[in-house]
Amino acid sequence: MAPMVPSNLIIGLALMFMLALIMTYWTYQDVETFFIFLTIFAGFVVWAGLIDLWVLIICVIVLCLIIVRSTFSGGQRI
Repeated sequence: MAPMVPSNLIIGLALMFMLALIMTYWTYQDVETFFIFLTIFAGFVVWAGLIDLWVLIICVIVLCLIIVRSTFSGGQRI
């Protein structure tokens, strides 16, 4: 039997991704912009208490890896 996922986690992740996708669609429409907005909205959702802090930490780590990769690839977009 699968473990139960709290509804706060599902609501928080859905809210994060929905807002990040909308803001990415309205702005530059690339992967870096999506992860920037995802990290920003993850901070708000963690602050609201819907998700745990580890989700924000993972977003920050992934965003740092994407920024380092694009910096060392000659400034080209992903």
